[in-house]
Amino acid sequence: MSQSLNHWVTGWTDWNMVLNTAGGPVWSKAPYNAPIIANASADEFLKQPAFYFMTHFSAFVPPASRRIQLETTKDGGLETVAFLTPEENIVINLENRFSTALGTPPVASLLRAQHEPLPTAA
Repeated sequence: MSQSLNHWVTGWTDWNMVLNTAGGPVWSKAPYNAPIIANASADEFLKQPAFYFMTHFSAFVPPASRRIQLETTKDGGLETVAFLTPEENIVINLENRFSTALGTPPVASLLRAQHEPLPTAA
């Protein structure tokens, strides 16, 4: 999702928002993962990490926000995308794909956001 948003898409739809515990139904024979897993036998829905990752976009990135450049110093392990809100707040959505947890100070030192000021109304 972050990669798509970093390459100028204006919206994103998850192909498999909800799947069953076997990873289906899907058109291919390979099982898939989804943000929500429906366990019909237990009458429950299991929210996966991807669900919370996507929730951050709707919760923290309001309409009319603009994507801004965000550079990281580590390749491959951090999926990042940043936005400048109409109120000129910077919102960073970060997904850690490393095999270990990263603390806040080390992560902050890996990021650099760049943006131009928003034009002011005349």
